[in-house]
Amino acid sequence: MFRVVECGDIVPHRHGVYTSFPSIARDPYTDDVLILFRQAIYHEADPRPAMRAHGLEGCLYVTRLLPDLKSFSMPKMVLHYKNFEPGLIDGTLTTIGDRLLLLVRRYPTEPSVFYTSGNTLSQLDPLTLFPAEKMIKGGAQWGRAIELKESGRLLQVFYGGERAFLEQHYLDKPIPPHYTRPSLFYSDDKGHTWHFLNWISPMFMDEVVTANETALIEEDGVLYVLMRTAKDPKGRLYFSKSQDGGLSWEPPRHSGLRGQAPVFYKMPDGKILLCFRGYLPESDETGGTMSLCRFFPDTESWSEPVVVEPYFGNHYDGGYGDMIWVPEKQQLLMAYYVSNDPETRNPWLRYAWVEIDR
Repeated sequence: MFRVVECGDIVPHRHGVYTSFPSIARDPYTDDVLILFRQAIYHEADPRPAMRAHGLEGCLYVTRLLPDLKSFSMPKMVLHYKNFEPGLIDGTLTTIGDRLLLLVRRYPTEPSVFYTSGNTLSQLDPLTLFPAEKMIKGGAQWGRAIELKESGRLLQVFYGGERAFLEQHYLDKPIPPHYTRPSLFYSDDKGHTWHFLNWISPMFMDEVVTANETALIEEDGVLYVLMRTAKDPKGRLYFSKSQDGGLSWEPPRHSGLRGQAPVFYKMPDGKILLCFRGYLPESDETGGTMSLCRFFPDTESWSEPVVVEPYFGNHYDGGYGDMIWVPEKQQLLMAYYVSNDPETRNPWLRYAWVEIDR
């Protein structure tokens, strides 16, 4: 079903630099393939928890796939960390019709999510604080927004530590530390304003304390999600669906997949693909994989995942990815980050071209 044709660097390895979190979209004005990513400074001796996670002083950059379909432009800074103290930010980029939607998360000491949109990167509206912050403390977006086929409504998934909300409404229930669950927000005006719709997972999931990154896709009026479950000892991804536009959800169940950072992508011909960070067969702690499979909505099942590329550094320093079909090349372009040294923790950005049986 999948054949990896070529892998290479988008942004090469640099000591002391943490490059991560790519997001791919088409520029609706130029039709260029854009890859947004985060680049930060990593100091091994800096004891701050945020530094130990993904580096600090992070800026958002974008690079474009060049017309030769073989190389990428010199990265250009989109947002500087000094506008988002304490400097740990990441972003996601989505094409919605003739507009780009950019979501930017700032954390950890002043967590907040901002959004902006425009017809191209050079025409983005002023940043606006996402209303998720009114009820979700420590909220973070995940994945691209999707547009519902019939209504045109936009949906965006968030996850975050909504302890204040839970403590206010569920005083009779013990709430575990760092408890999170995914929520759904909607926009009926092409991303100009957003509103809370519903929680996706129930209050407490079986065997799981917290739900994290959650991928969302629609097919034939049904919404499907795949959730990372941060406290599941086996690293399983959980699956759920909604048949009423996200107003109610089936109880999450094990999907049969193991990993983190799931991202759905719908091909022009309707195939639904999933990429995610997987595990190396011999270890759950060191190294990982950028994995790819196909989702079959009619049977709610998955093809056998294919390893696009393994890496051998810290498990959490790689594997987050995104993808887009490039018709000019008749191949799938994937972007993700990898690391090969568990001690230095300086990941870099890679690409893969993948052929798909059609």
